[in-house]
Amino acid sequence: MKTAKEAGESPTLAIFDALDAWFHAEGYYGYNFINASAEYAQPGDAIYDFAAEHKAALQTLIHDSLAARGKRTGSRQWRLRFWSTAIVSAHTRGNRDAARLAKTAMARRLLADIDRPGKFQTQS
Repeated sequence: MKTAKEAGESPTLAIFDALDAWFHAEGYYGYNFINASAEYAQPGDAIYDFAAEHKAALQTLIHDSLAARGKRTGSRQWRLRFWSTAIVSAHTRGNRDAARLAKTAMARRLLADIDRPGKFQTQS
């Protein structure tokens, strides 16, 4: 993310570059937080709660990186879906290119939101 900022790239989209490198790394076996939240699916369980807090922190990171660049932020949920879908697709379907696909979709969504203000604005 720091390198993306230095290069003038969107940290929001750079997240997908980091995911792509991770998905293609030897020894990629999925995402521990998703695995843990599936095994410990009861809110109130310490592992479940920690996984939920982690996901919320990532959602805030993506939201804040857009806001810092003067981008309208709209709903936090749709941005996190691109990220989550890439991780789940890489793990459950073996799609190691899922981050690249999600990055393209995210970029298109951001551009569409800029071109058509308010069209994609939903409640957080």
